[in-house]
Amino acid sequence: MNQNGKYVSVDDGFLKIHPDYLIQLNKIIEAGLIQAVIDKSYNLDQIVEAHQYVDKGHKKGNVVITV
Repeated sequence: MNQNGKYVSVDDGFLKIHPDYLIQLNKIIEAGLIQAVIDKSYNLDQIVEAHQYVDKGHKKGNVVITV
């Protein structure tokens, strides 16, 4: 993230930003102006391994669980 970047989290179930911002964010992503960084992907049956990997603290992006 650059110096003027924003971190947005909705992981507690409550939207922390105005819904219109998410629409704008979606447009920016679809335009290819920003891209999510995916470190590793795991299947749902590998959830324990995924948590162990994250807990090590060495991930370089998001960890995806495929359901």
